[in-house]
Amino acid sequence: MKLKSSQLIKLNVRYAVHENELYFDVLEIKDLFPEKKFPPDKIKSLPIGGVFVNTIRAEDIEDMTDFDKTMVQFMKAKPDK
Repeated sequence: MKLKSSQLIKLNVRYAVHENELYFDVLEIKDLFPEKKFPPDKIKSLPIGGVFVNTIRAEDIEDMTDFDKTMVQFMKAKPDK
């Protein structure tokens, strides 16, 4: 499911306007949609509320593949002692 700017605005996700484009706070989107991924080359650091945060355009947000989900689980797993 592709996210749209209007959906994120309705969910009160913080955003900044840069070059007539809406950029949304990556951390807030991660909290609301943990199954989304954010290509690093599409992330911009922009000021929101006087603080620079990582932001991304809604159309650049992607769904995680099964491989991505497996990698996240692997990275979160605690090593055996």
